[in-house]
Amino acid sequence: MMTLNECEDTVNELAIVEPPLAIEDYLITDEVNIQLSEVPCIDKGKQKMDTQTSIDDVDTRNYSRPVYLTGVENEDSICSTVYDSPNGTRYWTPIVRDEFKPIVGSVFAKWDDVAFMYERYAQLAGFCTRLGAMKKNKDGVITHRYMMCTKAGKPHGVVFDSLDKSPIRRTNFKVTDCKARIKVRYIKDTSSFQLYEHIENHNHGLINSDNLNLSKKKRRLNFSDKEYIAKCRLANVGPSKAHRLQVALKGGHHMVRGIKTDFKNFGRDVSVFIKKGDAQMFVNRMTERSEQLINFTFKCHCIDYEVRGLFWADDVSKKNYKVCGNVLKSSNIRSAIHKLVWNVYLDPSTFEERWKLLMEQNNLQNHEWLRYIYSIRDKWVPGYFKDIPMCCLMKTTSRCESSNSFFNVNSSGSNTLIQFLLAFDSAIDEQRFNQRLLEHSTTTTPQFRTTMNIERNANEIYTRTIFKEVQKEIYKSTTLCYISNRNIDNGLHNYCVTHQDNRCNIINEFTVNIDLKDDSVSCTCMGFTRIGYLCRHVFCVFRHHKIENIPTQYVHNRWRRVVLPRSVFSMSNRYCVDQSESSTIRNHIMDNIQQTVDRIRNDPERLALLDKEVEAIKEKIFQELPYSQINQTKNAIIQELVNVPEPSNIKYTISPGIRNKGCGTNRRLIGPWEKAIINSQKPKRKCRYCNKMVNNHDSRNCPVKKKDMEEFASTNHDTDEEEYKINADGCSDVDDKLEDSEDFEFNEDDYAFK
Repeated sequence: MMTLNECEDTVNELAIVEPPLAIEDYLITDEVNIQLSEVPCIDKGKQKMDTQTSIDDVDTRNYSRPVYLTGVENEDSICSTVYDSPNGTRYWTPIVRDEFKPIVGSVFAKWDDVAFMYERYAQLAGFCTRLGAMKKNKDGVITHRYMMCTKAGKPHGVVFDSLDKSPIRRTNFKVTDCKARIKVRYIKDTSSFQLYEHIENHNHGLINSDNLNLSKKKRRLNFSDKEYIAKCRLANVGPSKAHRLQVALKGGHHMVRGIKTDFKNFGRDVSVFIKKGDAQMFVNRMTERSEQLINFTFKCHCIDYEVRGLFWADDVSKKNYKVCGNVLKSSNIRSAIHKLVWNVYLDPSTFEERWKLLMEQNNLQNHEWLRYIYSIRDKWVPGYFKDIPMCCLMKTTSRCESSNSFFNVNSSGSNTLIQFLLAFDSAIDEQRFNQRLLEHSTTTTPQFRTTMNIERNANEIYTRTIFKEVQKEIYKSTTLCYISNRNIDNGLHNYCVTHQDNRCNIINEFTVNIDLKDDSVSCTCMGFTRIGYLCRHVFCVFRHHKIENIPTQYVHNRWRRVVLPRSVFSMSNRYCVDQSESSTIRNHIMDNIQQTVDRIRNDPERLALLDKEVEAIKEKIFQELPYSQINQTKNAIIQELVNVPEPSNIKYTISPGIRNKGCGTNRRLIGPWEKAIINSQKPKRKCRYCNKMVNNHDSRNCPVKKKDMEEFASTNHDTDEEEYKINADGCSDVDDKLEDSEDFEFNEDDYAFK
């Protein structure tokens, strides 16, 4: 074994200059709060140094090659000594207190104790760990196990194809072939492990304590983070926005596990997992509901097992349809020209007169589009549909626009079928919650605007929203309407009611007919027919006859208070609520902890005590329940979040995607991992060139063919590059030129055709 001085001569011969300096020349103890007696000089050594020690005094008999201490790095609370070997390799040795260092020969009762010890050491040293290789005997029992730095392993080489024009994903190597690790072996006939080797040197700089949360292991998302991303998707909140919300709620990026890219990657993983059997998972989910839920209907229209249409309706939807029909209410735009169009009190003749006057005032008589829509006015102007029930609740495109707006809050066009179903359930639950909220609000008493008893009766009958509209009609029947004429014909009372605007200008006159025998009433404004409740003109006549209750035949079921049974609001009809026992208890625990923290939020002593108690409970649970890799796999977590198992047999498929004009292009670069998944799902077929069953090429782009062509080109590089054009007689242009020359000689052997 060479001494350090002998090694220096060897280094000088190799033109590598490493001067042996005294330790005080390169250790600045004022800036680093460490004890020099604890600084090891050489990677495996036990020898200590002080300020009087020189490199010449170091014994190197136990080391295969010399290394030089070149300095001490201090990254805040992370300290390390730095060594340079003669071949230029630099090593970092963490400076950690002895009680936290792995001790060779230590015995641990179980593997979790080993992992906890090395994790704590790595946290103080400034690196992250991962599980390494393991050895098993013939019986499958683990005999040896490694735990190493996350930068262990060699980077994979990347092969570039110059003929491939597709863009290449830019990436960085995250491994440096670091050898830092611990090695433990299983003690026979026991459940204990013994640490038999510890390599503490790293070939990379250690991580600043402030940046440990940016390491690969610390960025790994736990189940609650993944559940948060999946739940945000149901509200049409993407991974990027979900990460920003998480940062804002938790008080900074350092409190959030993972960065924005990790959130986006998990969102991608969910889509990749579902797309394997999206249609099949959807059909399985709906078939399961039809078997378990009462009065649930599901139909699937397929052509060659390709899903073309889906229909489903549960018991609540059927009850809503039975009571309210399929009419959707929406409030449309208000503008100058639409005031005329949507004025429900105008008859067709009055509308036509005012339309012509409006066109003349704005010089739009020759406007092509306005002339066209006026020619089909009987198909869209409300004045022409007074005799159609509930006509004013549905405009031209209100149904599709209302549905799109409703579902766009929770879903997006990029969702898969399963993701759409989850978003659909969330939207329906929100709609039913709003209905339940409105039902509850009717238990309060509103402020009445008149002293008429019929207004109180309306409050007992109608929902709060419709009551406000009916209340407006009752109030205006006392202020803007009056009876201008009346007569009786065969027991039928006929009234002429004058209609005024807010400036008391007369707008129109309407005839109200009422039969006092059965309280049947009608008005020429067709108010009840159009909107489902009585108009102000009828209430004006009711006030004249002192009628205090609205006749039951004029109360539409759609607007009643209690029209649906209470069972529609039960928990069994809330599809987005996880009603499992474990989920219920977990939510209860989180709620209790949050309430406790809120109560003592300004008491540091009680907060510290609570933190210790929770930490103790956590340590006890972790000791009793070791980490289970089976339940933490990516596919297992995604199946739990989407609540649909991965189908073993795929029978139904989705229709191919349709890209419309203006929908954009997919410019995201696909990595090798996704390409491998996509290629593995393609059916294999035989390549006619290499005669192999493959799914990533054919005879036109076979890599074997490409290689053969390159070899052929290299062996025939002297061949003339002139392009040969074969004539009709089978000869090329070059052959024709040779025949015309004087030096041409014909040889049959040169023209052998296959």
